[in-house]
Amino acid sequence: MNNNNIVNSVRLPWISLFSLKFYILFVFISLLGNFIIDFNRIGFLTWGMIIIYVTIFCIGTTIGYVYVPKISMKIVRVSPIFVLKILFGLSLPSVILGWYYMINHYGSIEYIIQYAMDIRNETIGDGEQIIPTIVSYLSSFLFTGLAVSFSLHYHTKQKKIIYYIVFLLIFIVLSDLLSFGRIGMLYSIFMLISYMLLFKIKVKYGKITFSSILIYCFFMLPRYIRGGGTIEGISDNYTPYFKVGIPVLLSSLITLYCYYFSGLYAFNELVLHFEGQYAFGTRNFASLINLANRLFPLGLENRISIIADFVSVPFETNIYTVLGELYMDFGLLGIFLFPLLFGLSIGFFFQYKGVFADALKLVFLVWIFYTPIYNMFSFGAFLLAYITLAFLVLFTNEKNINCYR
Repeated sequence: MNNNNIVNSVRLPWISLFSLKFYILFVFISLLGNFIIDFNRIGFLTWGMIIIYVTIFCIGTTIGYVYVPKISMKIVRVSPIFVLKILFGLSLPSVILGWYYMINHYGSIEYIIQYAMDIRNETIGDGEQIIPTIVSYLSSFLFTGLAVSFSLHYHTKQKKIIYYIVFLLIFIVLSDLLSFGRIGMLYSIFMLISYMLLFKIKVKYGKITFSSILIYCFFMLPRYIRGGGTIEGISDNYTPYFKVGIPVLLSSLITLYCYYFSGLYAFNELVLHFEGQYAFGTRNFASLINLANRLFPLGLENRISIIADFVSVPFETNIYTVLGELYMDFGLLGIFLFPLLFGLSIGFFFQYKGVFADALKLVFLVWIFYTPIYNMFSFGAFLLAYITLAFLVLFTNEKNINCYR
């Protein structure tokens, strides 16, 4: 075997290299935070589990991409544009219905905004379910539609697909504001980044700057409302722990850093103080269990909530990264087993080509971007996007993408 063949035989797939670089960069930036905040020290056991998770995940993506054979079960012929129209038609009216139920329950939009934090605490997790389940599930197709629309835009270059993207983004913001959360907007931001990375899209710096400011304003809107409508209210939880003086406007940016990059420190606290009461899958598979409980009598009185207890890192946080979610469910077994399963699935589907396959790749990249916070597929809307797109990749044959205009 010559040298070129040796190099080619050990070359990692793009998804494996991307994952490795991403996690190295994430850890590095997490450690840089110590210049601003006096974070708790991360122990050797925690470092060992981080290294194990990343290594096994990259091995999984490589095996899935290189060694797991593709499956061909094309039983339905369908146009991606037609699928996008169906997703669009199901999800957008559902968001409008969701706002109708909220306004009908609380009386007015003004009241909802004024008592945003109270309403959020009442409705998230296993709280009061004001919006009917079917409406919530249909609105979840927003995220599947966004992935398909981004992929279609790359494959067709049709300008009209941009209108689908814009409307889907607007309605994702409106959907998030129903609970004054940000997980949908964060999904959209990660989707845009994934689109540029996967398809190697080059954007001018001026557009990036303007878009970043616009995205930042939308992303901070729910936090601004929950913080009492003041800039200071956005960063109140973090400013007491700053090691250096930070201007008010800049401190709101630091809160984004704390939100995304403090998970390793919280995971360390979890490892140090965990009492061994494992959830055995009810965290990472909460969306499936909640759905099954609605369809079959499982005996659960309330929806399973994945809102975790807070720890001090030194500020209070309950974001433990995907490692923490797996550890709370299965302990060390979760750290060893599930990154391999995740990696195998991602590597396997990265072999496929086409609009639906690329849409699924975007969802997987978004999942990777979410892992510093939690397992994205614990949420029904995101799991639905994965299941829908995986079905379309495996069981459909794409018609001409210019059909059904």
